[in-house]
Amino acid sequence: MLELIKNHSIVYFDGVKATGNFPYCKIELTGKWDPVRFSQYDYIGADYLISPALLRRLKDTVPELYSLSSDALLKLAVEVSDSDPFYCSGVLVYSNQPAELPSPQAVEPGAQSALNLSHINHSMVSIVIPTRNGGGILKKCVDSILNKTSYKNYEIILIDNQSDDALTLSLLKQYSKLDKIRVLEYDRPFNYSAINNFAVEYANGSVLGLLNDDVEVISDDWLSHMLHWLSQPGSGCVGAKLLYPDGRIQHAGVITGVAGTANHEYKFYSHDYTGDGRRLQTTRRASAVTAACLLIKKSLYQQVGGLNEQHLPVAFNDVDLCLKVKLAGYHNIWVAEAVLYHHESVSRGKDVTPQQKARARGEVAYMRQQWQTHKQVDAYWHPWLSGKSTSPKISWVNVFKAGVPKLINLPSIRKKLYAEIF
Repeated sequence: MLELIKNHSIVYFDGVKATGNFPYCKIELTGKWDPVRFSQYDYIGADYLISPALLRRLKDTVPELYSLSSDALLKLAVEVSDSDPFYCSGVLVYSNQPAELPSPQAVEPGAQSALNLSHINHSMVSIVIPTRNGGGILKKCVDSILNKTSYKNYEIILIDNQSDDALTLSLLKQYSKLDKIRVLEYDRPFNYSAINNFAVEYANGSVLGLLNDDVEVISDDWLSHMLHWLSQPGSGCVGAKLLYPDGRIQHAGVITGVAGTANHEYKFYSHDYTGDGRRLQTTRRASAVTAACLLIKKSLYQQVGGLNEQHLPVAFNDVDLCLKVKLAGYHNIWVAEAVLYHHESVSRGKDVTPQQKARARGEVAYMRQQWQTHKQVDAYWHPWLSGKSTSPKISWVNVFKAGVPKLINLPSIRKKLYAEIF
């Protein structure tokens, strides 16, 4: 352990804490370093070490170092350090102090956030919405954008994919008369990727907003929050927190290689559930986010080739887009404060015909070939968690796969490590 800290400025670990109900303990998992998540919530806690060299720098510049709390010291160290904190897997920090188990804080859908959004870049956003016989669900989607979105520099591009429903055609005619809305005709068989790529060519905005026609705005600052994170250096695709109409979670980020090719994290949990380490109420990085509500800069979308029309006409095209963006050196972000309803697959329906099932099998095969989703588990999914469920359940097979976890006592290590400093 002492050798490890020589090569890294900050090293952090998973923890095992007493619950106050002997002999039961709670394992607190941290996992891959995520600066976005850490900027919102200290998910590492006190289970970390700072290198003697970095601690000397802090001691020389911060006279009140002794009085800093553990989380304040860590935040200061992260700011000053020249490298990212290093996650040391396979090691557990044991503490006999009862673990803090905060009760979930109820957060109503649409509640306002305290984040200051006044500085966001006022880029034009082109909100692209494909539809076919969307009818009432399309009206609910478009009207909620027009009536509830506080950010006003946007346009809506509706792409009509061979609608023949009287209500839908009437709505499209009405919407085409509004200044903020354009209606395009896509008179070809349904191909979600091709429809969006087609619409992007007509987009006036420097930012694209891909949106399903079965999505409904809840919070009026949803677009502002997403733009805030899109404007951060290195941001790629930015996704939202989507809820079923009954308030359960539909989307809180996409996990690749778990429970199949790719699935939504914490699906069906209550909207006010905090999640382990407050994952469900903290904006954070994700390998992928759903295109049911996704922002991306138009230039980046075009740079990576947009959605894959050839191999992924219906499913996984958003995951593929996010992975291409990630491969290009950008980070995808899930925004906890951007909350919308998603009436999932209301407009498209399910794959039931032999042709649809064959197409779905081909899309899975492509993802496996291109991204090895059947072999590689998501980097943001802790290696000790089960790969068969998108709920955070520890798999003891995974825990012991790399050997028996090592228990360490941080106070004794720190005493040896910092003997010459204090």
